[in-house]
Amino acid sequence: MVTRFLLCITCAALAACGVKPQTVNELIIQNRTSEVVYEVKLKIPETGKVVSCSSILSGSECSLGFPERALQGNLANLSWQEDGVGYSRTLSAGNIAAVSDRPLHAVVVILPGGHLQAGLE
Repeated sequence: MVTRFLLCITCAALAACGVKPQTVNELIIQNRTSEVVYEVKLKIPETGKVVSCSSILSGSECSLGFPERALQGNLANLSWQEDGVGYSRTLSAGNIAAVSDRPLHAVVVILPGGHLQAGLE
């Protein structure tokens, strides 16, 4: 009974305090293909904001630092040209729980054949 009461008090306290959302302060787009990728654009359709890099050399990256902001779970669309072929992929942060009390970097990795990896570091 006492354990259940303490558990209820703890849960109520956590709910009252709220959970701080995960924050990010940098976007890194890495090119892990054997080709230069061109016209790389990350667009957030909901806000209309766009980040772009004219080209990213093979084995290189394009990064953009910005003031710390909370992840909002908006969909993003990444498009690019690789070896004359255009690609477009949708990315989603979903409901990412806070994994750190410090801002992280959003990392998108362009892989050969139009594949992507994305995560937080």
